[in-house]
Amino acid sequence: MADAVATPPQGSAPLAPASGEVAPLARHARRGAFPVVPVRRRDGAPLKLALLYIVCYRYRVPIFRRLTKHADLSVKIFVGSGIPGTKTVNADNLSGLDVSIMPTWKKRMRSTDRDVGLLFNPSLPWRLWRYNPDVLLVQGGEPINNLLMLLYAKLFRKPIVWWSLGEIRGQKYSRLGRMYRAVVQWIERRATAYLGYSSVAVDYFLRMGYEPRRCFNLVNVVDTNKVLAEIEATREQVAPLRTRLGLDGKRVVLYVGAIMKTKKLDRLIRAFAMLPDPHDELRLLVVGDGDFRAEAERVAAELHVTDRVIFTGAVYEGVAAYFQLAELVVLPGMGGLVVSEAMTHSLPVISSVGDGSEFDLIVDGYNGYSIGEDGDEELADAMRRCLESPEQSREMGRRGRRMIDEQYNIDRYFNEMLASIFFAAGERK
Repeated sequence: MADAVATPPQGSAPLAPASGEVAPLARHARRGAFPVVPVRRRDGAPLKLALLYIVCYRYRVPIFRRLTKHADLSVKIFVGSGIPGTKTVNADNLSGLDVSIMPTWKKRMRSTDRDVGLLFNPSLPWRLWRYNPDVLLVQGGEPINNLLMLLYAKLFRKPIVWWSLGEIRGQKYSRLGRMYRAVVQWIERRATAYLGYSSVAVDYFLRMGYEPRRCFNLVNVVDTNKVLAEIEATREQVAPLRTRLGLDGKRVVLYVGAIMKTKKLDRLIRAFAMLPDPHDELRLLVVGDGDFRAEAERVAAELHVTDRVIFTGAVYEGVAAYFQLAELVVLPGMGGLVVSEAMTHSLPVISSVGDGSEFDLIVDGYNGYSIGEDGDEELADAMRRCLESPEQSREMGRRGRRMIDEQYNIDRYFNEMLASIFFAAGERK
């Protein structure tokens, strides 16, 4: 890798607070100065960044485009072909991205009470050798590809930024799962910098003994700028959508996301069925689809709430209109990005254990409620508190929006990602 040098920052000043009230901060503050000081190669050329991900997920495209457009980076994205019929597929629109889609070997297996896909891209080392990047930004947790990446990085002395959620809180592993974790951690220890989804990830990195100066906290969020634009663009769609869905005069609890077993939509339906509704005004709106939908519909039928639980199927374009129908958003199982999306819509959020970002984004009783992994009654009680105090819920939503405006937005997220990349560019391992 060519020697890296710092160049003066280009542009924006720190975001100004939106109000006199200061939003709560993450336990582990972001490391990168805002705005970050860019780094270039000694010859003045942009750093060559190889971004390694299992597929180019639709929800990652906005941040990948931002990286690609950055004046101090030249980015090539290496992904697999994915698994058709699952959420592990490449986005339909990859325009503006330099993407190398590699042939993928696939193996389905059972681990920790769920089906997982083991994916392997045998051409990865050769493709990296041809590209000759200065820095590797790597999705952690893909053991075979990560091993291939590490072999290349060590042979050619390339710094690695390990992008990971760390470890899921309370996760219990099968024997195969423990073997997987051991391999992942062996690779992980050899990274140059650690880019975590949240303070939970940074806690994990520090517990593993990694130097604090190498640990960066993204706080995982959606493209908040894009969401704000979509809110304005869909305002006129909200009233007709409400009528079309039969929600006129109804109060809406919203779920948005894939319908998979780990998302625990069945838990949400059971808790929703516990809520008192003497005036038949409550509705649970489920925006999403997946292989657990039939089971979720069965639970709704068994509890006699089929007419009060509305399944729309997957919605990608114009989803902001659905958020504007709701009073609150619930994340009953795994996930994460929907928390920041709801907060951008000024909605209170009830969240179980997700990708760790909920730990930073939700301050219990301030802008929503944090609940445990299990327990229908706890979830029902949290929803009841929101629904019984509409003004308090609206204030929680406003607080959440301030947190987005002041701290947890895509600009801050992107800045921290850049900070980790430029840090790694100045290090050699």
